Amino acid sequence: MTFDLIGYSGLPSNHSVIVSSMAALIALKDGCNQPAFGVAITLAFIVTLDASGLRKKVGEQARVINKILTSQQSGNTKILRERIGHTLFDMLAVLIVGIVVAHFEARA
Repeated sequence: MTFDLIGYSGLPSNHSVIVSSMAALIALKDGCNQPAFGVAITLAFIVTLDASGLRKKVGEQARVINKILTSQQSGNTKILRERIGHTLFDMLAVLIVGIVVAHFEARA
C-alpha cells in the first residue's frame, strides 16, 4: 500500500465507516424503529452512494484528462489522481468494519 491511496480513496473509506458505524450503533442501542436510526441510515446511504458512484465517475474523468495532458507533453503538467471512488468490495468492507466498530462500542 502506498501513501497515495490515503485521502480520497482507499480501504476502508473513513467517512463511510463513520456513518455506517453511527447507523449500526443507533440500531444496536436504541433499535431500528427510532427516528434517529432513519436519519442515520439515510445519511449512510447518501455518503456511501457518493463514495462509490460519484467519486468513481470523477476518477474516470481524471483518467481522460490525464491522457489529454500527457499527449500534449508539456513538462510541468500535474497529473490528476485517478483512483478516487470505491469499488463494491470496498463498500462491503466499509459496512463490515462499521458494524464491528458499533458492536464493540455498544458493549463498552
